[in-house]
Amino acid sequence: MGKLPAQPEPAIQHFSHPHPLQLSNYQPQQTLCPASCSGCKLKVSGWIYTCTQCNYFLHVSCSQMPQQITHPFHQYHVLSLLSTPIYPGGLFNCYACGKQGNGFSYHCGNCNIDIHTTCATMPLLFTHQSHHHQLNLTFSVPYPNQSFSCDVCHNFGCKQWLYRCNLCGFDAHLDCATAQPTPAQVQTQYYQAASPASGIPQSQVVGTPLGTGPVMQNYVPNNYGTSPAPSNVFGSSMRSSVQRNSSFKQIGSLLLPALLGFGINGLGGGTNGGGAGN
Repeated sequence: MGKLPAQPEPAIQHFSHPHPLQLSNYQPQQTLCPASCSGCKLKVSGWIYTCTQCNYFLHVSCSQMPQQITHPFHQYHVLSLLSTPIYPGGLFNCYACGKQGNGFSYHCGNCNIDIHTTCATMPLLFTHQSHHHQLNLTFSVPYPNQSFSCDVCHNFGCKQWLYRCNLCGFDAHLDCATAQPTPAQVQTQYYQAASPASGIPQSQVVGTPLGTGPVMQNYVPNNYGTSPAPSNVFGSSMRSSVQRNSSFKQIGSLLLPALLGFGINGLGGGTNGGGAGN
């Protein structure tokens, strides 16, 4: 029986390294110095290819990157995969994100264009939890000054790729759009999305189509009449007590002058006006 296509080879010879690479299960919590992939420069964990003699690490996915591609950003020339930059300083400037890199890159020798492998594999369409429309991978900033304000991190970007909603003018850095949000970010963005200007609650998850829910209203059954809501026992007793106290005060204000021999209308006489001298 043949090996499954998705199952990685136990050992490979990769063009980026002179020694064979062995498949191993790397656990970063078992070492004091977590390792990084020599291709994408991101942290490694789980099943990876390693050269223990050289401390060389490579993600399985990075080991499977094609050595030549065509990309919509630069469709007239083939881009070749380089394991190290060809420039004297050992660094390249990525045309996609604007950052420097020293790992794998896709390179056009005719135009001196370099792109991170992670940037070159960005999806052309993406859904982000902070916006209700699908975002398009845009290869140039659509503003005259070639800069934009990211609607996710609220920082500026300049002369780089971005994810954009052309309908709303929503812009996002590549890293901001594709980063997994923290629980606090998810909660904040959910509440923002739950009360849009249209009044329609909306929710979505990174990488999935938008889900728009119905307008939420208070439910009132058909047989629900106009009778008052059930009274609160504590509140009713307090109101009754206040009413009784008010009645007692009114009775007292009438009886007290009579008991003391004064008229209701004030001191010095009864209702018939008879004085003590008569």
